[in-house]
Amino acid sequence: VDFSDIAGNWAEDYIVEANAQGLVYGYNGVYRPNDTMTRAEFVTILYRACGSPKPAKAASFTDLTQTWYRDPIAWAEENQVVNGVGNGKFDPGGPVTREQLVTILFRLSGGQSGMESMFTSAYDDAYTDAGQISAYAKPAVYWSIYHEILCGEQSLTVPAALAPRAAATRAQIAVMIVRYLDME
Repeated sequence: VDFSDIAGNWAEDYIVEANAQGLVYGYNGVYRPNDTMTRAEFVTILYRACGSPKPAKAASFTDLTQTWYRDPIAWAEENQVVNGVGNGKFDPGGPVTREQLVTILFRLSGGQSGMESMFTSAYDDAYTDAGQISAYAKPAVYWSIYHEILCGEQSLTVPAALAPRAAATRAQIAVMIVRYLDME
């Protein structure tokens, strides 16, 4: 698919690849690379990447009102890839943040920290907003840096700021999902 709004975009090659793999779609010929993506949309991409396996049971979250994301979220919960946002909720319509995104990828990979844990203090010093990373997400964020999955907000490389709590854009998600799948 030729999206009319990605020519020259910093993530163009990754958007094309993610679309070619059937992971991300556009909207009537446009991709909307700077739009954010919901938590349900991101989990659905991962679900597609893993072959859309049928979950054994429904998800336990009480706020899943749409049919299109129920199986992907049930699969993600069943595989301990997502925990929700608390109080039995998943927040399917909420934006997926950069730290949530890499935490989900980290869990999908098995959630094992490796060599990157040796660089924690170096990473803490290297990134101006490292203190803003939620405690639950820090191993995943540093894992994603070490494995070159995380990208910048508008670049393929991570600048001095990680923006961990910023909503992930569709361009960022295409980059990170393709990088993750290339790593596997």
